[in-house]
Amino acid sequence: MEVNATDVRLTEEQLAAFHEIPDDQGSGIKPAFEKLTTERYYSPEIFEQEKQAVFMGLPIPLMASAQLPKPNSFLRKDIVGRPVLLTRDSEGKARAFLNVCRHRGVVLCPEHERQSGKLIVCPFHAWSYSLDGRLMGVPRSEIFEGLQKTDYRLTELPCEEAGGIVWVGLDPNRTYDFSVETGQLARELQGIHLDQTRLFINKTFTVKANWKLLMDTTLDSYHVTRLHRNTVATMFDDSPVIVEPIGHHLRNASARGNFSQSGLSDKISELRKVAVMTYHLLPSVVVILSPHYTSLEVFRPISPNETEVEFVMLTNHPAGNPATEEKMQKSFEFMCRVFGDEDFWAAEIGQQGISTGDLKELTLGGMEDQMKTFHNLVDAQIAAHYSA
Repeated sequence: MEVNATDVRLTEEQLAAFHEIPDDQGSGIKPAFEKLTTERYYSPEIFEQEKQAVFMGLPIPLMASAQLPKPNSFLRKDIVGRPVLLTRDSEGKARAFLNVCRHRGVVLCPEHERQSGKLIVCPFHAWSYSLDGRLMGVPRSEIFEGLQKTDYRLTELPCEEAGGIVWVGLDPNRTYDFSVETGQLARELQGIHLDQTRLFINKTFTVKANWKLLMDTTLDSYHVTRLHRNTVATMFDDSPVIVEPIGHHLRNASARGNFSQSGLSDKISELRKVAVMTYHLLPSVVVILSPHYTSLEVFRPISPNETEVEFVMLTNHPAGNPATEEKMQKSFEFMCRVFGDEDFWAAEIGQQGISTGDLKELTLGGMEDQMKTFHNLVDAQIAAHYSA
């Protein structure tokens, strides 16, 4: 999976977005005056609508391919109350199943860490399944009169792997359209070689805030030089963000403090030093191209005011170089502080204030209006679902 980063070049669409950023970044910020209702951040009814229309209604980006890189391996991921078992079978195909044993309904794989093996064995009665979902073994099978193993396959979920992301439809009875995810979006993610990364490290946080408040923080460039004044602010100036849709997903292009059009290159190894490319994968995954690594923030809603957040650090560097590994580890620890002590903290105190119900609307200026674009996409999915 090693990639020569100097050979990787942006697509025309990706590069065009950065050409829209002026050298005088501050003057390129267009004023705006948008509103967002606050009820969306704490209403149990709206949360249920999001669950049914968005999380159950769209293909969900559940993990990076690099989190399950080898055949005969499996991993548990839970989201909006759905226990999902992700596998890579003996042929290397990524699959998704409900993580539920077909015998007595217990969670088949209770561990969240990646595991290896050709069989998944239920911890309750030791029924065993292959990684393509077939029931393979039943202890004392003679006590089950007429049992046919073919009737007890794991419940498979619609699943596609594209662009270095594994996409899953959470409802086995719905039909999902993966054309955007396997089309232009996959081409762009392949363009930044997300599909050629390896997992360096990941960490999971529990944050007492609505999932959309956390997504908002990744879309809001107004806070960067203020909330992060003692950490990442030194790397950035106030800058316009070029936001473009890819189906119901978003690509964001923004500048670092040392950005200039004259220094703009179509080589990703050069561009990532002066600019940031971010993909917001609806509903709740953010892919960020940083100078030395690519990261995912995965927001998994638990309730209207609580979210599990997985921070995943991916790299194109081969394993085994102590200097590189040490540099990556320091970057990981630094970003965990930025997220945990700053972004997640801000989301939590935001949730505390918004949940009072006293403030009916949030006001967004010209460095926050991309938040409105994201919320419009979510609202459109809800409206389409309930009008069908």
